[in-house]
Amino acid sequence: MSEELLLSPRICEMGGMGILLPIFGDAEHKLDKGFRGFLYLIGLLYLFCGIAVVSDTFMNGIERITSQKKRKLNPVTGRTVSVVVWNPTVANLTLMALGSSAPEILLSIIELLGNEMYSGELGPSTIVGSAAFNLLVIIAVCIVAIPTGEVRKIKEVPVYAVTAFCSIFAYLWLLIILLVTTPNVVDIWEGLLTLFFFPILIILAYAADRGYFGGRHEEEEDATAAPHVLSVDMSPEDLAKLESRIRLAHGEHLSDEQVLKLLEEEYSEKKPSSPSAVGNTRKVAPYDPEVEVDKKKEVGLDIVEASHTLAAEDPKPDPPKEAAPQLPARVSGFSFAYDRLGICESKRTTVVRVLRTPTDVDGPETSLVNYQTRAGTAKKDDFKHIEGILTFNKGEFEKEVLVSVVNDVAFESSEEFYLDLSDAKTGNRLATATIVILDNSDAGTLRFQVAEAIAHEGVKEKTIDVFVVREGGAAGRVTCEWTTQDHTAKANLHYGEASGVLEFEQGQMIAKCPLTVLPTGRFEREHMVRVLLSNVAGGAKFDESTDGGAEGCTSYVVIQPDPVMKERVNRIHSVMQVNWNNAKSAESNKTAWKNQILDSFKIQEDDEDAEEGSAPPPRPGVMGYITYVSFLFWKVLFALIPPPCFCGGWLCFGFALAGIGLVTALVGDMASLLGCVADIPDAITAITLVALGTSLPDTFASKLSATQDPYADNSVGNVTGSNSVNVFLGLGLPWSMGAIYWAVMGASEKWTAKYAGKDFAQDYLKGAFVVEAGDLAFSVGVFTVTAVVCIAMLAVRRKAFGGELGGPRNWAWASAGFLVFMWCIYIGASSAYIVANQK
Repeated sequence: MSEELLLSPRICEMGGMGILLPIFGDAEHKLDKGFRGFLYLIGLLYLFCGIAVVSDTFMNGIERITSQKKRKLNPVTGRTVSVVVWNPTVANLTLMALGSSAPEILLSIIELLGNEMYSGELGPSTIVGSAAFNLLVIIAVCIVAIPTGEVRKIKEVPVYAVTAFCSIFAYLWLLIILLVTTPNVVDIWEGLLTLFFFPILIILAYAADRGYFGGRHEEEEDATAAPHVLSVDMSPEDLAKLESRIRLAHGEHLSDEQVLKLLEEEYSEKKPSSPSAVGNTRKVAPYDPEVEVDKKKEVGLDIVEASHTLAAEDPKPDPPKEAAPQLPARVSGFSFAYDRLGICESKRTTVVRVLRTPTDVDGPETSLVNYQTRAGTAKKDDFKHIEGILTFNKGEFEKEVLVSVVNDVAFESSEEFYLDLSDAKTGNRLATATIVILDNSDAGTLRFQVAEAIAHEGVKEKTIDVFVVREGGAAGRVTCEWTTQDHTAKANLHYGEASGVLEFEQGQMIAKCPLTVLPTGRFEREHMVRVLLSNVAGGAKFDESTDGGAEGCTSYVVIQPDPVMKERVNRIHSVMQVNWNNAKSAESNKTAWKNQILDSFKIQEDDEDAEEGSAPPPRPGVMGYITYVSFLFWKVLFALIPPPCFCGGWLCFGFALAGIGLVTALVGDMASLLGCVADIPDAITAITLVALGTSLPDTFASKLSATQDPYADNSVGNVTGSNSVNVFLGLGLPWSMGAIYWAVMGASEKWTAKYAGKDFAQDYLKGAFVVEAGDLAFSVGVFTVTAVVCIAMLAVRRKAFGGELGGPRNWAWASAGFLVFMWCIYIGASSAYIVANQK
């Protein structure tokens, strides 16, 4: 009886049957074996075409799911911002990995279920073979795909380190299970622990992504990356970046309607940006000579909001009602070089420099401005009142006014009076300088005018002034060094890195550090930059009560979005939302589904769908028609799957997953039939044909990603992540199911007949999930060695050439050839061991 249980017919023999194949049963078994082998090989290749098509549909659904955004309150800023629901790293290791590894994972599960809960060779061997192909062959292709003279390096090194370690640990863990802890048997705890490693991988990768293992500690925005197309999911933050780019390229004078039209022309989903789009911009934005001149020579000046905070930090006697209003220093064609100066006891005069700013140079040849002193806390008897008119002839940019205090005055602590500039025609006040009467001859103390200042980002690069004040004295010449430093802002991304030396002349009590704010098109986000003072000289010292103490001084500048820009973007976003809603009503989800089915019959893009101004697509050749015929059935079949616009992509996700399961079941049966009629062991078929077929779509996707992406994360990091997920999910899930099943059901007659006589089963006569190590353990061991060598080689390439991919052509080809050679060693050694073991 036991022999009858074990002698069930093979899938290619009379009475043999897989899950779905052979279709014609015993009638098919009567055909010639050679002819059947040819048909099964063609059928297997044809099924690989189906896997490629349905996997592409599956990924479309996943991309729609992971691109969804939500509104979230930022606890730091108190503002509501748009954020992606899925963290990119978590999405890559969950849904994205499931998309690329679904055939291998489902093959293991389907084989287990179709094999009466006994472990088979096809599923586990396919996972190991696919991992070898992914790591060795796909990375080899990516290395040589980079254009000559270019390199691609991994940006998120901590995340890559986690996935690379796990991709090796996962296969070492298989060896531990199969050879050490419970040889040839998988216990429940081993299966569940293998499965539990999957969330551990996600948690570790997420922690690495957030900077807990080094690197960044916050979500950095890439100011150079703008959304590729306009879509209904575009947040105001994304739209702000595009709006900033449009205005920077075509002028700040554009109206909302003109910006919207340019956005639709250059970033529309139906018409991607093209060189022709730039040529058509003048149709929307006519040439304006004045605007063009302003664009070339304007440097925006945003005065830091300082005065009210300074008054709060440095309490002084309230000035009388006639005291000068706290006006910005640069508001007109005339200003002061320093708007705060001191007169010391030892020197009872000071020179105030009046500047004619560039905004007034192109005006009249001669310009007039009035000046006069005005009392503050210092009475009129304390200083010499002066007034007059300054005349600036053409080409003159600076005049001096001498201000003095009376000789017999008794100095009191920090009294002030003012020097005003006013328009010669209207009498309107233009600027005010504060003159401080000091009762000592000290050099004074230095500090920032405000500990934290606000700067608003502009459409173009702009310069703001961060003011440093000198208090308690103004005698002599004083200098100190200043520099910028990253806080949450990044140098040369959010602001221009800068440093220099501040100089305070005799009597000068204020100086400024110019800080360049770079345009990033922000809508909600804020970034902060530090400005540091150090190495004071000339007898002065730093204010010990400020941040930095006696050794230095620190001020923070918060870069915020321009309120005017935010209001403008909100208006444009509202208009676009209406347009999107109208488009949605005009072309519903059902229409999109209909178009998806119709497009599946097309051999190429219609001429009217081609990009405006570009040549029509060339007619397909012979290979084009062969490809069209090969994929036509699958494209039409899987076009029946609801498109991603339904239910946020989840409907597409579910139906495509079911489609992958169906095709994978056919692949498993077809591979078994081919191996059976050709007398090739399932394990060899798995690590060669099946692994190759399930991984080829990933090869083309990774090659495209390697050439188009600025970094190697997607092409290299996703391989290591996918290999880890293959083991933790692709083996952890079916092995847990098998271990639980046999622990609950106990040993059957077939199980007893199959395993009771083997040494490893003597401790499990009541039943256990058996996974015989033999061929699988050897294959895993060979792959683990090649994986370690591959990871080490990538580390060497990063150090030698500055990146894992690309580099000098000779070395790139040598590296790729070495990896392919390692893959051949893996295939050859594993196949030889499998054949020898069967004999």
